Amino acid sequence: MTQLNLSEVLKRDPKFSIGCNKEKLVINKPRRIPLEIPKTIELSGKLLESLFLIFGDGHYKSKLNLTNHIYRIHNYTIQSLESELDIPKEIWRLRIIHSKNKDKKLMNAIKRYWIETLNFENKQLYPTISPSFCYKTCEEGIARIQIDKMNVPDVVRMVLEEVIILIKNNGLNEKECCYIFDGILNAEGNVSMEYDGIHKITISFNENEKNLFQNIFSNVIPKNILKDKNDRFIISKWCSIYQFLKPFTKYDIIPFSLRPKDAFKLVSGFLNHKRTKALRNYLETIQRNPEESFSKMAELSNRDWKSAKQTLQIRTKEFIQIRKFKNRHLTSMSKEGKNLLKIIKKLESWLPILEKMINEDELLMKELKEVN
Repeated sequence: MTQLNLSEVLKRDPKFSIGCNKEKLVINKPRRIPLEIPKTIELSGKLLESLFLIFGDGHYKSKLNLTNHIYRIHNYTIQSLESELDIPKEIWRLRIIHSKNKDKKLMNAIKRYWIETLNFENKQLYPTISPSFCYKTCEEGIARIQIDKMNVPDVVRMVLEEVIILIKNNGLNEKECCYIFDGILNAEGNVSMEYDGIHKITISFNENEKNLFQNIFSNVIPKNILKDKNDRFIISKWCSIYQFLKPFTKYDIIPFSLRPKDAFKLVSGFLNHKRTKALRNYLETIQRNPEESFSKMAELSNRDWKSAKQTLQIRTKEFIQIRKFKNRHLTSMSKEGKNLLKIIKKLESWLPILEKMINEDELLMKELKEVN
């Protein structure tokens, strides 16, 4: 795990006055409240992901804030900054934005929803709910959590800038970049479906983000599966989605981890895709009956011989090995075929986790729906 010496990082800002005690750095800056932080931090997956949630959906230049309608994204960020940078939860403030801000009964329910899901004190909430002006918000509205007066925005900004330097210099490993990738997916990503399974993943960006995102993604997935279209990257077609899922399953990182409905669409969509089902059928049949011929494989897989031959010889070459022996074509699983079955098993193990999260979210939304 990559480490950062915060005293060295923060010395780059001449406005900082840095003291220390036995365990902490004491950060001072004109017109700011002093802040104690660790002298050295580890760039854990949780911290990296949170930094890029802020990068994608927040602000960190002059003040620190994060704006999103998903409470899990806020909780994850608050908890990681507290555990990794010693930034206390109590200093965050909450502002709610809602298109129906004049409906008093609904707004009281909205306030309760956010205070309870974020486990905030009433005093942390700005009392006035802001209007959304020209767009309609979702039922729960949008929450903006922020820290205004302390040195926190400066510390987060400098840590994030240091991480960006590491990314540009290939200073982070594949797993660390995978966590960052998930942060970007949660902030900027989307999953769309078709009748036969997963259709595509899209990731929005602006021109200032584009090159950085490409650097991050290239450390995790093959460059050729990422299509650049105007203001978004697109990952589509079964083979590309498969390549996308490989590193996430390798490190047991659920993509869209804080957006369980999108994660569930992605995982179940891949598992239910007709190609996944066909490959799984053949591979599991081979696993139970190694070194069988095409005709036997077709029989065991409940497929006709021509269909089995076309699939095994042409469409699944990377997953199945074929060798000729005494005028028979015998089949066995390739390394990639074994890996695909492992990925399928891992994806299946994620489904109950995501279903539990979705059920929790639906229970939280029940009261709001009744009021609305």
